Amino acid sequence: GPPISSSPYPLAVVSAFSLPPFYRTSRGTVQVEEDGRAVRVTGGTGFHVATVAAPLPARGVSFWKMVVRQLKDNNWCLLGIIGDRNPTESSYMHPTVNGWACGADVFVGGKNHSGDGGWSGFEQGDEIVFKYDPREQTLAMTVPRLFDRRFVINVGPAPSDGFFLNVN
Repeated sequence: GPPISSSPYPLAVVSAFSLPPFYRTSRGTVQVEEDGRAVRVTGGTGFHVATVAAPLPARGVSFWKMVVRQLKDNNWCLLGIIGDRNPTESSYMHPTVNGWACGADVFVGGKNHSGDGGWSGFEQGDEIVFKYDPREQTLAMTVPRLFDRRFVINVGPAPSDGFFLNVN
């Protein structure tokens, strides 16, 4: 139909980034499904950690979706990013970890800011959409159960090796 004011617009085209599969980084009873797209704690106590083998792209915005399929016995989990390819079992305390967890926990630089931004914790069945913007130095998250409310962490500059997805 009619022309659009001030068009045409320049567009920046970036290549797609295929997220590498998860792998187990802790001694705990963590099972990574064969395709590397799911992480499951199969028993035991203590902390269980999985991460991905390659960092998120240093340029351009990254989006990914995670689903909390089950929280057996209402157990705790942290979903976010970390600046360490091989984090320890207590990765939630690492100075480069940023993310959200059950029990209203919000980790920024490895420090818990419980309830920050009104966060109340994950529930079984949650589908979470994450957005990492290296230019704005932010990690954002929406959860449809919470009416797509947006939660944001200022993560600061990426470590020299970049940020990796982290599940604890």
